[in-house]
Amino acid sequence: TPAHHVFDAECDVFAPCATGGVLSAESIPQLRCRAVAGAANNQLATPWDAERLHARGILYAPDYVINAGGVIHLAGYERLGWDDAQMTARLAGIAQTLTDLFDRAEGEGTTTAAAADRLALDRIGLREDDYSTFKALVNKPNGIVIVTGPTGSGKTTTLYAALASLN
Repeated sequence: TPAHHVFDAECDVFAPCATGGVLSAESIPQLRCRAVAGAANNQLATPWDAERLHARGILYAPDYVINAGGVIHLAGYERLGWDDAQMTARLAGIAQTLTDLFDRAEGEGTTTAAAADRLALDRIGLREDDYSTFKALVNKPNGIVIVTGPTGSGKTTTLYAALASLN
């Protein structure tokens, strides 16, 4: 089967696991699934594609939430010295985070991507006044945003959340 036919395959879960940007204005109308949950980074071609999935009633598990296990594993074992029991508990927490995220999106009437972006900002510890300042700066018509930190510290998540908030 040619690769372009994979989008219209009937399934419960569509799982993009290799190439990013596959969920687009062209591919989303072809989907015949109830949910999207995959390992590929940046699955949405544009931030608007989260709304397209939402409008179709397709549940989307944002890639940087569902893929948190790699960062948790690295930080827990390599940096924090967790034992196997601690690691198991933290990895199991991904499921609860997804459940909370889905509930939050439904309660706020927003996409799961937007709810995940807000959750990411909450988790990096932005106080309300800092968040307001950050939002005001992001909404300026020009400028440069510099985000620094070690691998796994949330740089990409922060930038993605900021860009998504512009929409």
